[in-house]
Amino acid sequence: MQHTTTIAILGGGLSGLYAAHLLQLQGIPFTLFEARTRLGGRIHSTPQGFDLGPAWFWPEANPRISQLVNEFGLSWFEQHSAGAALFGFVGGSTAARNRLDNEQLKALAVEQLSQLFGPAAANPLAVHHQEWGNDALLSTADDLQGTGQHPHYARRTLPQPWAELVQLAGTENSPEAGGYLEGALESAQWAVQHIQRAIH
Repeated sequence: MQHTTTIAILGGGLSGLYAAHLLQLQGIPFTLFEARTRLGGRIHSTPQGFDLGPAWFWPEANPRISQLVNEFGLSWFEQHSAGAALFGFVGGSTAARNRLDNEQLKALAVEQLSQLFGPAAANPLAVHHQEWGNDALLSTADDLQGTGQHPHYARRTLPQPWAELVQLAGTENSPEAGGYLEGALESAQWAVQHIQRAIH
């Protein structure tokens, strides 16, 4: 009797898409499920082209994302402080930021940028705010209470019997570069390698 392995990828964020890409390169069939009407997870831009998710990478320190950028022929540019989009990060937990309204958060971000880059940063052309910690498809209740600091992530696996059936991939499951684009890719690569070993 022949056994058929069915692979389902839950989530079309960077980890899910990269896992799909790696499986496709190996000729391993899969089905990708995404709850939204768009792919990308936290990689998202406004219709005007403002990035609301990850907006940069470090070519020397992030070999996987650099390889994908080259493989797909994507253009990229160095970020300069003059005339470039600037990003303000208002610290504290999502729960603490939720006590402020959108305009207050934008004002705090502009104030922070002005302190870092001088008075010219006090008059941006546009200000956009995205609170990913409130997104039920990307975050958990624990994320609301975060410290506001970049956390240290570790590889997590599920208990048996699930450990052999379900692989967790996502930037939060990367001990190497958790919280970054590179971590999403590293985690997906690890999960796909585990799947490949399990089905061969």
